[in-house]
Amino acid sequence: AVLIPHKLRKQHFTGSKVSSYRNFIINQEREAAFYANPENIVMKDSSYAKPDEFWQSNRHDSLTQHDQNVYIISDSIPKVPLFKFYLNVVKGYNSWGVVDFGPYFTSYSFNAWEGNRFKLSARTNTKFHKNFGLDAYTAYGTVDESVKYGIKANYYFKRIPRSLLSVGFRDDVEQFGLVPGVFKDDNIITSALRRTNVRSYNRVHELNMFFEKDWFNGFGNKFQFKYRELAPLGDLVYDTETGFGQLVNVNKITTVEFSLHTRFAYCERFVGGNFQRVSLGTQYPIVDVHFYWSVKDFLSGDYAYQKLVLSVKDRVKLSILGTFRYRVEAGKIWGKAPYPILELHSGNQSYLLNDNVFNTMNFFEFVSDQYASAAISQHFEGLLFNKIPLIRKLNWREVVSAKALVGNLSNS
Repeated sequence: AVLIPHKLRKQHFTGSKVSSYRNFIINQEREAAFYANPENIVMKDSSYAKPDEFWQSNRHDSLTQHDQNVYIISDSIPKVPLFKFYLNVVKGYNSWGVVDFGPYFTSYSFNAWEGNRFKLSARTNTKFHKNFGLDAYTAYGTVDESVKYGIKANYYFKRIPRSLLSVGFRDDVEQFGLVPGVFKDDNIITSALRRTNVRSYNRVHELNMFFEKDWFNGFGNKFQFKYRELAPLGDLVYDTETGFGQLVNVNKITTVEFSLHTRFAYCERFVGGNFQRVSLGTQYPIVDVHFYWSVKDFLSGDYAYQKLVLSVKDRVKLSILGTFRYRVEAGKIWGKAPYPILELHSGNQSYLLNDNVFNTMNFFEFVSDQYASAAISQHFEGLLFNKIPLIRKLNWREVVSAKALVGNLSNS
C-alpha cells in the first residue's frame, strides 16, 4: 500500500495484492461434488501468529526492499500516540489491560423519561480469554433517579464456522417500535437528532439465552430462550378487558418465549474481530425465517402464541444502471397476545434516515398480527450526476426508493 501526494494536498491510498501458487495438479479429474460448490478458503487463527522464520522458509519468493519497508511501517504506526488516539475514537473503546471501556457515544444521552442518562460500559478482550467474553454496563437517569444495568457472557466454541453460546440479563428502560439500526436509542447522536420526545417507555427485566450455529458457510440456526417482564412507564398504559366489558389496569406482563431463527445466505462473507463480525453480504438472495413460540403459565408466562416471520432480500447488479435492492417480508401471529407483543411497525421520529424502518411514519401508528411489507431502492451510482460538470465534483449519487406495508389486526 502506498500514499501518493496529490496536487490538491489530498492523500490517495492505493493497494496491491500479489498471489503466488505452486504444487499444481494437472489433468487429474475429480468427482462431480468437488466442482459443485465454490472454493471457500478458511484461515486458521494460528496463521496470524506465525514467526518470521516460518515465512522466510515458506514464502515462494523473497521480499523486495519496498516490501520490507511496508513491514517496518506497519509495525511502527500502532506505536504512535496520535494513531492510538484516532484508533480509539474510531473503535469507540479504550483498552485498559483485559478490559475495553466503551463505546464512548453511549456514555451520555437523554430522553423524556430518564432525563440525562449517564452510562458506563465495559467488555473483556482476548487478553482475558480468547473464546470467553463478558459485556456489562450500568446507567443512571437524573429524572427517574433509577439505576439500570445489564451483563452478558459469550462463549465461542468455534469461530469458523460460527458456534456461540450467550447468556445475558438486563434491567433497563426500553422504547417499543425500535429496530436495530445505525444508532441505538441510548446514543448522544440519536438524542441530539430526535425530532420529538417520546414518553412511552417500558421497564424491562429480561433473561436472554441463545445458541448460534453455522452448519456450513451460508446456512445457520439460532436457538433462543427469552424471559421478559414489561412494566409501563410514562404515557404508556396496559389495560385488559374483563368478561363484563370493563377495562382493568395491568401493572406488568410476563412472556416466556422460545424461538428458532434459520438463515440461508449462500456464499456470504464476513469481516470482524475476535468477538464480533459484520456481514459483507452475498451476490445471492438472503432468506431469514423466524419462528417464535410462547408458553402460558410456564415460569409465570401470561400468554400463549406463535409467530412466524419470513423475509428475503437481495442486491442485483444492473450493469450501467447501478444496483437494485429489495426486501420483502411477511409475518403472522397465532393465539392471543397484547399489543406490545404484536408487530409494532417501526417509524422514525428523528432526523436520521434508517433504511430498516418507515421514515415518514411515527412510532405506535400501526400494529398488526398479520402483515406483508416490501422495500425497494435503485442506486444509479452516478449514471446521471457524473455527466453534469459541476455536480460531478460533488460526488453525489442518485437513489430512488419506495416502501409499502399492508396488514390487519384480527378480533382475537
